[in-house]
Amino acid sequence: MAETDNIRALDGLIGKTVISRATGNKLGRVHDLIVDPVGGVLLGLSAETPEGGGHVIECREVYNFGPDAVMVNGDDSLSPVGGSSLADAPLAKKELMGASVVTEGGKRLGQVADIFVRDSSPPQVIYEVRESLLDKLLGRATFIPASAGRAVSADFKRIIVPDDTPGQAAESLDALSTRHGGIQIGERVESRDRGDVVLAPFEEGTIEVTRMTEEPVVSKRARVVEEVVINKEVGERTENISDTVRRTEVEVRDLEGRGGKNVAEGASRPSPTHLRDRT
Repeated sequence: MAETDNIRALDGLIGKTVISRATGNKLGRVHDLIVDPVGGVLLGLSAETPEGGGHVIECREVYNFGPDAVMVNGDDSLSPVGGSSLADAPLAKKELMGASVVTEGGKRLGQVADIFVRDSSPPQVIYEVRESLLDKLLGRATFIPASAGRAVSADFKRIIVPDDTPGQAAESLDALSTRHGGIQIGERVESRDRGDVVLAPFEEGTIEVTRMTEEPVVSKRARVVEEVVINKEVGERTENISDTVRRTEVEVRDLEGRGGKNVAEGASRPSPTHLRDRT
């Protein structure tokens, strides 16, 4: 899974259908996100219902941000905005988009151009900051964890961050996810093996974790999977062979006129006067 698979864009969440997990009823649609600009977490959702009127869904009531719908625990997960603890919290799209990000030293880093939410517990908020319209045309941006925020103005037009925020930022969501490894930047940092370690935002400190490795053990053992049996059969047979036998006869004549005789090849004989080969 990619590092950004669990990060949702603001526009990707707004407009999604809200469905009750308990009953399957369609409760409305997501109108906006309610965030804590200093703590850097998602507080809840603003929802539009068929009956009208403002409603909110607290983050604890959200079961899952699905690709096609936001699943909430039940029909009563929606509550009227009036009297809710989320009534005074800023809306991400309506009030934080376009806010200026300024360091404590007075340096303007840019404006909030987009907002992202990472699926975690609680869901974390990330700002995409651009210095100018030219940055948008050139595709340049800086991604900052919202938990870097130190303060926010009453009209939500300015977000104050520490001077070293540029050093904690990244040029892409992938780089930001890799750099921080999914650990929340802010008031609390979790250590799985040594309990909770409390650090102020961007305060230097040491967190010890236990590193575990596995060493594979591989052994070889001979195993017979097949047997091949070879038999040798011995047999006898009789073959008839026919061929032409070549023979040479030698006729010997007496030079003084006496009769001659045939002498077989290899026999002793006088000097021949005539040889004849028969086959």
